[in-house]
Amino acid sequence: MNWNKIKNISGLKSVGILGFSAIVGNAISVIFWLYLANLLGPEKYGEINYLIAITYFASTISFVSGRYAIAIYTAKEVKIQSTLYLITIISSITAALVLFFLFNNF
Repeated sequence: MNWNKIKNISGLKSVGILGFSAIVGNAISVIFWLYLANLLGPEKYGEINYLIAITYFASTISFVSGRYAIAIYTAKEVKIQSTLYLITIISSITAALVLFFLFNNF
């Protein structure tokens, strides 16, 4: 197998850079979360993760598969982004209000 031919494939270099950047980004994230866990202690760290999980769940529901719709309609050159953004903003505000009233102690 001729390695020079493999090295000269333009897409392979782009995929390598993309993979390397994803690995570096994940490594930075791991270092940050381990440092944060060390600073806060187990109880506070668990509480933060619990709250992040709740907000992640609410944001996933509020996005209403807009990512897939944007990808499909942008490829078809249909201008639907502003409508999907408006729907997402309204549903995100609704989810935020629901979470506020569910988890706030009055």
